[in-house]
Amino acid sequence: MYSCDSIITEVNKEFINLTGFTRKELLGKSLKEIGAVLKINSQILLDNISSKYSGYIFTKLLDPREMNISLFHGKESTERVYTFVEKLNSRLDNKLIFVRQAFIDNLSGVAIYSVPDLILLKANQKYFDIMDSPFNEERNSIGRPINEIVTGFVGSEIEVICNTVIETQKTCYTKEFQFDEFERGTTYWDTSKTTIFENGKLKYIFSSVIEVTENVLKNQSLERQFKIIEQQKEQIEIQRKQLKEQNTHLISIIENLSEGVMVADSNGKNIMVNQEAKKLVYQCDKATFIGDTHKTTKAFDLEGNEILLENYPGMRALKGEKVKNAKMFVSHPDKEYFVDISSPPIYNAYGDLTIVVTCFHEITETVNQSRKIIEQYEFLNRMIDTFDLPVLRLSCPELKIVDVNKKAFSTIKLLNPSIKLIKQIIDNKVEDLFKMLKSRDYYQCISEVKKDKKTMHLNKLKYIVNGNEIYWNVIFEPILEVNGEIQEILILIKVIHENMLYNSKVKGGEEKIRVEFSDVYS
Repeated sequence: MYSCDSIITEVNKEFINLTGFTRKELLGKSLKEIGAVLKINSQILLDNISSKYSGYIFTKLLDPREMNISLFHGKESTERVYTFVEKLNSRLDNKLIFVRQAFIDNLSGVAIYSVPDLILLKANQKYFDIMDSPFNEERNSIGRPINEIVTGFVGSEIEVICNTVIETQKTCYTKEFQFDEFERGTTYWDTSKTTIFENGKLKYIFSSVIEVTENVLKNQSLERQFKIIEQQKEQIEIQRKQLKEQNTHLISIIENLSEGVMVADSNGKNIMVNQEAKKLVYQCDKATFIGDTHKTTKAFDLEGNEILLENYPGMRALKGEKVKNAKMFVSHPDKEYFVDISSPPIYNAYGDLTIVVTCFHEITETVNQSRKIIEQYEFLNRMIDTFDLPVLRLSCPELKIVDVNKKAFSTIKLLNPSIKLIKQIIDNKVEDLFKMLKSRDYYQCISEVKKDKKTMHLNKLKYIVNGNEIYWNVIFEPILEVNGEIQEILILIKVIHENMLYNSKVKGGEEKIRVEFSDVYS
């Protein structure tokens, strides 16, 4: 490589083949700039080479090449010739075959540093992901010393470890190493720094790091939870021995809960039952163990299938299963009702099951209301097809046509004779229907219905069919769920004569809708 006045004037073909850079990328650059391109500046400036230097340069593909660099002076005082001779058998890919798979697997962050200057020669992407920006990218880190790419390296425990490895020339393993210097805060790492020798001399350090921050924090959280559970265990032991004497306040709270509460030990023996539970459980005072009332009480799921004793929530919790919001129908000589039951197992710090808490409340009214709504909805579906007016059902919020009655089909077919089957309309976006009806007012009305959840009207829409003028009034009716959200939107169309008077058939249809809708909503 030739320079004059510290500017690169020429490079030979061998230099281009070695580095992978083009002649255009090299010529005209200063010695400092070419040092940055070859990533040698962190080791030595080319201007500072007096005669010979051994170090690393990096190709365009960021592969390290260990070189002997020699300087010769030209005829003119400002002319210099740098020769680069690659050391025999120095390429990492050929020497460190045993670590190649670690780079390919990318399971942990791995890197190779030179000794003693700790220049980063090679690393995988998982290693770069550890670093703060901009050193989380290969092009910004390769060829730099570790103190430049690791935030807060100088004076840190990492620097101490690296110096110790170089001094002792022994591999170092560190588990759950805490590092607080990264921008993302405190992190924890399992690290190993393996020494690699060449001709009896320490040549490289192979570094492997795995972030274990999540596991450490989880373990810390579990330790806190174990302590809490241990405290709870001690409290429960006190409750079991001196519940009535020493915990009257707690008993009072449980006794006044609106939910039934039953507490059993790890053997299934009932140790506490509140008053609300006694109201719902048949002969509760005679129930010594979970399931004692099974002979006089039957339980069924919401589909009517009988629930066996071993599948009762409390019995499942004794086996370690956490039961939440199980819904059942219970029948005993005094009462029949629907109930919602949750039964979690409680463990101590050693993972032993200590108690089972069963909480339940009656939901008969809620179930009956839900069934009534379903029945009304099914009735509405059957009723719509009997209307003498065109009716379309739209799903919400998708605004897809889920059903049309026969009258609606015949009316739409009147406007578009190409529609021959109802299934050509159903499951299509309602916008397609708007385009066919050549009106944008429909969509505005539907938007207002979705927003205000109130009935909207669109009056006196004019259409020309077979040369005749036909006028429509349209009603947009929201169908609400129990929680007040819109489940569907009904579109009802009233056809009007040319003189804008309703014919008797349409009036009859209006009256039928009014009466039948009043039945549904009552």
